[in-house]
Amino acid sequence: MPGDPSMNELERWQYLWKLPQAVAWEQFHLQRVVARYCLILCYAEASMVPAIHTIVQSMEDRLGMNAMSMMRLRWTVATNEVDEKRQEAATSARERFKAVEKSA
Repeated sequence: MPGDPSMNELERWQYLWKLPQAVAWEQFHLQRVVARYCLILCYAEASMVPAIHTIVQSMEDRLGMNAMSMMRLRWTVATNEVDEKRQEAATSARERFKAVEKSA
């Protein structure tokens, strides 16, 4: 079917929706804009047309996909303290295990 997304688009879609910015995209109902970005990005990656690359950069700025555009949009990424504590605990447990393993 002509309107079906390519595998490349689907991969981009999945990657993009894991980014912290996705919270704002969902809040502002930008799903179709992100889908359009995926389509144009895939086309730009396969093309050498400079104008398409300019469109991709413009969309990235509007979607807050770089530090400068996030500042302009006044978006900040909150730290996930719970996840950080889990990672610290896991690292600590691995270090303890290694210490026991080496002395055995």
